Amino acid sequence: ADAIDTDMVRARIATLAGQWASRGWIYTDGYTIENMIVSINDANPDRIDKTVPVILSGNNRIEDTEVQVDRNLAIVEV
Repeated sequence: ADAIDTDMVRARIATLAGQWASRGWIYTDGYTIENMIVSINDANPDRIDKTVPVILSGNNRIEDTEVQVDRNLAIVEV
């Protein structure tokens, strides 16, 4: 397996954000891409922490929320 660094993870999340926006799941991918945080975990340097903020699309309103993506790219709403 290839080594994964923060830039690779950031690029993969940006691709996901584009797909989410194209399907109307999030309001805009630009907000997510500009504001995501991808960093090496201080306690465990083998772990990359990711915080992926999104503005979800809604039928009657836009909800502000934050989605965290774990290393398996499972999505957890916070």
